Amino acid sequence: MKNKEELTKSVSPIKKTKNDARLGWKIVSWDGEKLRSLADPFLIYDIKEGDFVSNSRGFYLGTTKRFVEDHYTGLTDYPDALICFLYNEDAIISGYPWEEGEVKVLEAEVYSIEYLD
Repeated sequence: MKNKEELTKSVSPIKKTKNDARLGWKIVSWDGEKLRSLADPFLIYDIKEGDFVSNSRGFYLGTTKRFVEDHYTGLTDYPDALICFLYNEDAIISGYPWEEGEVKVLEAEVYSIEYLD
């Protein structure tokens, strides 16, 4: 059974050389083995740096690292992990990347994963 928020691998490359490439951030929980969604602990992020992820309904990313750290860390009993994504502006379906808050994107590349204390 697929979870409604399941992220799937994508073959679309992110245009790293274009000016519209941006960074977005997501906080997830780290149970010592798997990265899990804060909203749905049954949603597993089976990703690594360099993977492309997509969702036909989009997924939310914070526009600044500070925003996601201030609003989403410490929400579970598990330690947090910070996933940094690289995305193109043409992948945005809602939100404004130049404002502090969130954007909803169709696809992005996992740029880095940082395990927080």
